[in-house]
Amino acid sequence: MESHNYRIDKLRTIAIFGVLTNHIALCNYKLFPINDKGMLFFYHYLQKLSLFAVPLFILISGFLLLGKSYHYSFEKLYKQKIPRFLLCLLIYGSAFAWIELVFEQRGISISQIPQALWNTIQGKTWDHMWYLYMYLGLLIFYPVLRTFFVHADLLEKKWVVLSGGFFCGFVLTSYIGITYPLVSIYPIMFILGGGYKRMV
Repeated sequence: MESHNYRIDKLRTIAIFGVLTNHIALCNYKLFPINDKGMLFFYHYLQKLSLFAVPLFILISGFLLLGKSYHYSFEKLYKQKIPRFLLCLLIYGSAFAWIELVFEQRGISISQIPQALWNTIQGKTWDHMWYLYMYLGLLIFYPVLRTFFVHADLLEKKWVVLSGGFFCGFVLTSYIGITYPLVSIYPIMFILGGGYKRMV
């Protein structure tokens, strides 16, 4: 059993502040009128500078879950972790999607509930739920990612990171709810985190 890594806690704290900074800055320059161009510039670039936060969280996840001493078993992953995330997504995502339907249709109806659920499955809920979709995609494909990571040599890992980072990060886009690894930069960050774990 490895001792508690307090550096991970420090990195998580930095990432949390990054997420808070991102949302505060985003709200200030997108939702509220700002006549001062200097302040508009400040909030805009403050938001851009804080985009490191989510990739840092994913790097930490890769560092922990792709390490030599700790990983999710297939049974634990599909009987505990994924169902919990999925339940959370369906409950809160459907609630937010239902609110949207209430405003759109100017009334409340029980028949809106299945539509709200279907909208959530398609990713048509409030934007801040995107992280759950993305992380669910990572968890679903975690066994594949870990199997590759354990058995691939250094050259193969470098090729996946470089080619995947280019094609997933700059070429492909996705409009589905769950962000599958084929169309997302985050599995590459996940693997990078695991790669760092193997080196330390």
